Amino acid sequence: MNKLDKIVLNTSAFAIILLWINYIVDELASAVFVSFLIFLLLRVLFIHLINRYRDKKNITVWEMSQSFAIMGAESVCAHLIKVIPEIYRPYIENNCILYEKNGAKTLIAPLFKFGNVSNDEIAKIWRYAQTKGIDKIYLLARAHQRSGVQLANCLKGDIEFVQPRSLHKFLIKHNALPQKNFKYKKSKRKIDFKDALSNILIRKRAKYFLFSGIFLAVFSYFSPLIIYYLIMATISLSMSVACLVYDR
Repeated sequence: MNKLDKIVLNTSAFAIILLWINYIVDELASAVFVSFLIFLLLRVLFIHLINRYRDKKNITVWEMSQSFAIMGAESVCAHLIKVIPEIYRPYIENNCILYEKNGAKTLIAPLFKFGNVSNDEIAKIWRYAQTKGIDKIYLLARAHQRSGVQLANCLKGDIEFVQPRSLHKFLIKHNALPQKNFKYKKSKRKIDFKDALSNILIRKRAKYFLFSGIFLAVFSYFSPLIIYYLIMATISLSMSVACLVYDR
C-alpha cells in the first residue's frame, strides 16, 4: 500500500465516521472533534490487529536472526541473493553477495551469529571490499557493538549496519523470510510437588516468615488498609508454621 492509498483510506474512514457523528451531534465543530478521536482510536486498534496478524503469520525478528545464525553465511547468501534483481548481476564470493547498481559496486556481508559482530570481522570484510574496489558495504547482523560502529566510521568508504527489523520487513515484502529451522522441545519431566515444597518450606526460613508476619500485623494498626495487612500477616505466619511442621 503506497502513500496515496493510505491517504485515501484514512480520509474515507474519517468521512464515514464524521457523517454518522454529525447525524447524532448537531454542532459541526463538536462532531469533527469527536469523529477525530474515534478515528484515532479505530486507527490504533486497526494497526495493532494488522501487526498482530503479521507477527503470527511470519516468524519474528529474533527467530529470523536465530535461523540465519544456524544456517551459516554461505547458506544465508544463497537465500538472500534471490531477492536481488538479476539486472544487477549479483554473485556470491567469500561468503558475501556482490552486485553492481548504477555503476556502483556494492557488497552485502551476512554476519549473523549468536553474539555481537566483532571488530575483526568488520575489518576483514572491509579489507576484502577494498581488494574488489567496493566502497558501499551493507553489514547484516543480529547485533553489533558501539565500538564496531566507531570502527566503521573510521574506515574508508560507506559501511552501513542494517538493523534486523529493517531486514525482516524487507524480506516480508518479498516473501523471502527463511524457514524456522529450530524448535524448543517441551520437557516431559513432571514437576514433583513434594520436592518443590521441600525446597521452599525449610525450617530455617520459619523465623523470616514469623518476623514478616509480626511486622505486617503490627503495621495493620497504623494503616487504613487493615484487612489487606491482616490477610498478608496471616499468610506469612501460616508459612512460618508450615516450615516448622513440614521440615521435621
